[in-house]
This record gives sequence, structure tokens and C-alpha cells, in this order.
Amino acid sequence: MEQLIGCIKNKCSSKKKTNDITNCILKTSLDEDEECIICLNGYLKDQNMSILSCGHKFHKSCIDTWFTYKKLCPLCDIKIKP
Repeated sequence: MEQLIGCIKNKCSSKKKTNDITNCILKTSLDEDEECIICLNGYLKDQNMSILSCGHKFHKSCIDTWFTYKKLCPLCDIKIKP
């Protein structure tokens, strides 16, 4: 899991950690088969992205909207401190 998170973070041009979330801007697109489970769109260069402490990743705007309703990861239900 840590290798996967490290690999994703290496594709980020800027990183900012707040509690259980690391926010970054992608400097390259991620694999075509990877998509945000909230909006079902892929991750493209220069998009804002959030990586949760559980390792799941989402577009920042998608997960910010999700957290207005629930403070849990949409995939594994771990409690997240935004």
C-alpha cells in the first residue's frame, strides 16, 4: 500500500497534508483505467487530487463534496479527519 501511495505522490507537483488527507496537483495523468469512484472520470494532468490515509484517491472537488455529507472514505468506510 505504501508503495502505491508513494508512486502516486511522485506524480504530484505540489503536496499539502491536512490531517488524514494529502492534496496535490498532478504533473502527469494517471493510468487510463484509473478513475475517481465518485464522478467516474479519469485523473488528468494539472488536476487537484486528494489521497486519503487509507490510500484511496479522488478528485479534490469530488471528495470535498462527499465530506459535506459523510466523514468516511467512500470505498472502505474508514473515518477521515478532513
